[in-house]
Amino acid sequence: MNYELFKSTAIDNEPLHLTVPVSSIKIESDSIDKKYIVIRYGTEQKFSVSKKFFNELISILDIKMSMKKNLSNNQKLFAVLINALKDASNAISPYNVTILYDKTAKRITSVTKGDVKKLSNKTLFAFIEMVLNENSDLELYAVSGASDGNPEIKLLAGKITDLTPNIDNNVEDESFNFGLSIYNHGLITGIGDFAYRLVCSNGMMGIATDERLNLTGNNEKNIQELYSEYHSMQENSFIPENIQENVEQAYQIHASLFEVEHAYNMVINNIVSNTLEKEMVDEYIKSHWFPEIDITYQRIKAKNIDPIMLDNKEKKHIKTRMSMWELINNITYIASHKDQVFAVIAANRLQKYAGQMLNKDWNFKFESYLYI
Repeated sequence: MNYELFKSTAIDNEPLHLTVPVSSIKIESDSIDKKYIVIRYGTEQKFSVSKKFFNELISILDIKMSMKKNLSNNQKLFAVLINALKDASNAISPYNVTILYDKTAKRITSVTKGDVKKLSNKTLFAFIEMVLNENSDLELYAVSGASDGNPEIKLLAGKITDLTPNIDNNVEDESFNFGLSIYNHGLITGIGDFAYRLVCSNGMMGIATDERLNLTGNNEKNIQELYSEYHSMQENSFIPENIQENVEQAYQIHASLFEVEHAYNMVINNIVSNTLEKEMVDEYIKSHWFPEIDITYQRIKAKNIDPIMLDNKEKKHIKTRMSMWELINNITYIASHKDQVFAVIAANRLQKYAGQMLNKDWNFKFESYLYI
């Protein structure tokens, strides 16, 4: 890993951002179809935009996604609606939006309400180097995102921490290295927990857990919030709060059908086939790591219920035999290992997804649910 090259690339490729009145953005009748907008700020200029831009803009304007779907066949009318709501909301209370321009892709990729909330990449790297200087046990573990100017840096401590789930004598210690991740993603600067789990039979598994803090601005007060969050993590040796309790509960709580299916879909959407047809690969993954889907379906059918007709809310009430820990373990295994049948294209995304599962309220965390 060439840190200096990564740093300079991330700084050179940092997207440009501009804060403008929301009233300066104009949506033409074919803007949504052709993915562009016009900005009237000094001069009038046309910009290509990402698909995500319009979703973020309608969120700012509080337009329901259901309305967008209803008007999907009439983009001209939808453009009129966006302009009308934009102008009306601005007339009531004028406000600014910040847009992000990707120099490499030559298009606007993001928009958020208000002023700039992120640190510059240069300032971000200065913060990272301060953290490394203050913590001799921390080392660079992984870096990503330099090519599009959205760097994420993971730092990991060399010390191994053993967590002992207080369940029964058959459960062995779970060994972790803890650290932190620091990132600029689009218009957001954030800091989060990061852990690496050592399992003898499975090798090393990375787990990125929930973001602890996303900055709401880049003034002195906001930067102080970032430092305060970092010092709070440092005082606890970068061990996430409630990690012991969460691991114990994950061993004991069963995953719902919704949680298993959601994890399965997350996996198959982040792999490519090496040899077989995609459908065969998907079935291979299901049978090896998510067999509870078919087993639970059979149990549902035995009660004369068609599982295909169940919605997600109903699936959250159906318990499988798989524990949350087994589900998390399966996802991190897939993300961390090579397989002859498929290749993972977004290991970091799967690891982060698995880690976030340790910090959420699982469907059966509170045993008040009825289930099949």
